Amino acid sequence: MAKRIELCCSASITANILGALRNYVDVAFPAGSSDCALVARESLLDTVRDLEMQRQNGAACHYNGRLRALVKEAVKLHYQLLAHDLGQDCAAQCAVVLDACQGLAVTDADLQAARERDNARP
Repeated sequence: MAKRIELCCSASITANILGALRNYVDVAFPAGSSDCALVARESLLDTVRDLEMQRQNGAACHYNGRLRALVKEAVKLHYQLLAHDLGQDCAAQCAVVLDACQGLAVTDADLQAARERDNARP
């Protein structure tokens, strides 16, 4: 059985991760792609649905560790696009959310502190 990674973070941070995954699926694995890409797409969409269901049921949110690299890429892309849209750095925020994706405990206060660090950068 594959290792499961638990998201030890708030519902709002989990929502950020879910949004990043949905966006990444559309960008990296669009519908009509090759068979291999479609397998990755469906696997990630299944993960999103599972995480949403776990969150709605109040259960601990966890995902298959084999998808860790794709989840990390999704979060990185999300914050790259956000930085581009805002015209400012989002590296500290990205790092905090990546920690959550690794199973580390992350709070909304951690994300807010990271946001303030990003905003303080020239």
